[in-house]
Amino acid sequence: MVSSSVIFGGLAAVVLVLVMGVELWRAMEQSRLLAALKEMQLQSIPASMEAQRLVRNLEAVRLEGEKVLAQPAVRQRMQSLYVVDVIVDSPGTHDDARVVGALKRARNLLVEIASQDGVSDAQRRAWSDESTGLARLADQITGESIERLNNEVERSRRVVDNGTDKLVVSLLILAAALIGFVLLLYQVLIRRLHGISTVLTEIREGGSPGQRTPLKASRVREICSIHHAIDQLEGLIQENESIRVGLEKFASTDALTGLSNRRHFMTEAVAALARARRSQGVVAVAIADLDHFKRVNDTHGHAAGDLVLKAVGELMRVTLRQTDIYCRYGGEEFAFLFPDTGVEEAGVMASRLIEAMASLRIDIGQGAEIAVTLSIGVADVGAQDLEAALSRADAALYRAKLAGRNRVEYAPETAPLAA
Repeated sequence: MVSSSVIFGGLAAVVLVLVMGVELWRAMEQSRLLAALKEMQLQSIPASMEAQRLVRNLEAVRLEGEKVLAQPAVRQRMQSLYVVDVIVDSPGTHDDARVVGALKRARNLLVEIASQDGVSDAQRRAWSDESTGLARLADQITGESIERLNNEVERSRRVVDNGTDKLVVSLLILAAALIGFVLLLYQVLIRRLHGISTVLTEIREGGSPGQRTPLKASRVREICSIHHAIDQLEGLIQENESIRVGLEKFASTDALTGLSNRRHFMTEAVAALARARRSQGVVAVAIADLDHFKRVNDTHGHAAGDLVLKAVGELMRVTLRQTDIYCRYGGEEFAFLFPDTGVEEAGVMASRLIEAMASLRIDIGQGAEIAVTLSIGVADVGAQDLEAALSRADAALYRAKLAGRNRVEYAPETAPLAA
C-alpha cells in the first residue's frame, strides 16, 4: 500500500512539476514576445523614422526643383540648387542606393537647367518625369516602412496568440488542483494577452486609436512594456498615414493657388468625361489666361504676380460650381471642365467669372491695389478626346486675345457624341 503521505507527496510533486513547467513556458513565451518588441523598438521603429527622413528629403528636392524651374534668373536658381546639393550630399541619403541614384539624377538635371537662361519644354518634361519618379520612390519607401511595421505587428500578434493557446491548454491540465491559481493567472495574464491580441489585430486592420478596444491598466511590467510598445507603434503608424495623405495632397495640388494641378485635373477630367459619355451627356471645356500678366510681374514684381494668382484661384472657388473641375494649367493659364453642361451654359459660367474678375481689386501690399482681366476660350467636347477639346478651347482663347482680351470666345462646334 502506498501511504497517504506518498500519494499526497506524489500529487504535490506532480503539481509542482506542472506549475514549474507552466511558469517556465510562460517565461519563454514572454521572452519571445519581449524579444520581438525589442527588435521592433531597436530596429523597425528607427528604420521607419529613417524612411520618413528619406521621404522628406525626396519631397524637399522636388520642391526645390520646382523653385529652380520657376525662378527666372540663374542666381535665384542657384540658391535653390544649393539646397538640393545639401540634401543630396547629406550622409543619411547614402544608405539607400535607390535614393542616391534618384537624387543624383535629379540634381544633374537641375544643374543643367539652372545653368541656362531659360528652360526648354524638353527640360520641363524631363524634370516632370524625374519629379514623378521621386514621388513614386517616396511612396515606395513609405509603403515599405508601413509593411515592415505591419509584419512586426503580425509577428508579435502570432507570438501572443500562440502563447495564449498553449497557456490555456496547460491551465486545463491543472484545472482540478489549481482552480484558484487559474483564476488568478487568467485575471493577471490571460485576459491581458487577449486584449493585446485584439488591439494588435485592430491595428493591423487599420483601426484608429479612438475606435479600438481600450487596454486596461496593468501593474505587470511585461504587460506595461507591451502597452508602451503598442502606443509607440500607433503613433508611428498615424505619422506615416499623415505623411501619405500629405504626399497625395502635394501630388495633386498646385502649391501657390491651392487649386488642382494639371496632372490631377487631367485625371479627374478624363473620368468625368467617361461618365458623361456613358450617360450620353454633354461636356464643355475652357481655357483661361490672365491678360497682360507679364506686365504685372515686370511692373510690380513676381511676389505681386503670386498674389494675383492666389486671388484668382480663390475667386474661382467661390464663383464656379461644386461640380465644375478646374485647375492651374500652367503659369497664368487655367483649365476648366463643365460636366453635364452645354457650350452656351459654359459660356455663361465663363462670362460670370470674367465679370467677377472685373470687380476684383488685389491688395499687393503697401496700400497698392491692382486689377486684372481674364480671356477665356470655350469649346464643346463632342466626340473628341479631352486633349483635342482643350486644344480647340486654347485656339478660341487665342482669338479672344486678338479680339481685345477680357472676353469669351467659342470654338466652332464639333460632331455630336457617338451613340
